[in-house]
Amino acid sequence: MATLKLVKEGSVELKRPNYFDEEVTNNAIEKLLPELLAFIGVTENHGEDYVEQVRTDVFNAIEFEDDGYDICRHLDNATWDIDADTVEFMDNNVSSCRYDAHKEIEAQWVKDNNIRPKHSIGDVIKFNHPSKSLQPVGEVVVMDEKQGRYLVFSEELGHVRTGVGSHGIYVVYESVVEK
Repeated sequence: MATLKLVKEGSVELKRPNYFDEEVTNNAIEKLLPELLAFIGVTENHGEDYVEQVRTDVFNAIEFEDDGYDICRHLDNATWDIDADTVEFMDNNVSSCRYDAHKEIEAQWVKDNNIRPKHSIGDVIKFNHPSKSLQPVGEVVVMDEKQGRYLVFSEELGHVRTGVGSHGIYVVYESVVEK
């Protein structure tokens, strides 16, 4: 597996695999392809060129999409015969294949780069929020060493300890702000 690296101020900073990285998309397609080929009725008589065209069309369709309808719009533009069953198939399968692929690749990246936690359960940490320009504070409540992340409870973000609501946010180790 290729490890992505960025050079920053003379040092090397590791870049965690992203959900929509090309490697994740290709891995997701490999997981999806056998069932997809059966679903669309591809047999050995279609040949390798046909299967490769299906792979290319699907890659282009799911490269930045997870929603079955949006994926099928791309496939329709690639002259596929799309119906409600195809939309449902894509809806039910693409995101789970991509999720599994991302999880596997991310776990391998954590292992290959010897990414280790610096905090323990119960520690209070400050972190860069993944989608907001915030640096909330929260308590580490679960450690996921395989994926290199903490589950953090933060009252600042409206988390609840019991009952209905969000019980925390996953924070990758490298998003923790060191004091």
